[in-house]
Amino acid sequence: MYNLKNKKVLITGGSRGIGYAILKEFYLNNSEILTIGSNMINLEKVKKDFPKINIKQLDLKNYENLKENFPKFIDELGGIDILINNAGITKDNLTLRMKEEEWKDVIDVNLNSVFFMCQFAIKVMIKKKQAVLLILHQ
Repeated sequence: MYNLKNKKVLITGGSRGIGYAILKEFYLNNSEILTIGSNMINLEKVKKDFPKINIKQLDLKNYENLKENFPKFIDELGGIDILINNAGITKDNLTLRMKEEEWKDVIDVNLNSVFFMCQFAIKVMIKKKQAVLLILHQ
């Protein structure tokens, strides 16, 4: 296992399920963590369970939100060593019944946000001449 002490980790979707388990493991290994989620109630539970974690509510479907807030998150975290793209949504429906907006939401969160978060993180990591470690989970 890598030494995760003081590693700066940004996790999307860290407030429930697999993301929560990932977040907990990094926390127990003394990483500095910022997690992004869409549900403030779930994020506040994370903050209660893990007081040292930074939480941020953000709509991952919105590219402009991502672009505007990513640098702020990195500043608050003090840099980034690891990005874990764990957030994902499902809007299951029969193909004939799925609405265009539902389809776009799934693609924006599960695909576009992952790409853009990686793109933003890579730029920061390359400038600091550090290894790039991106973890994608869907």
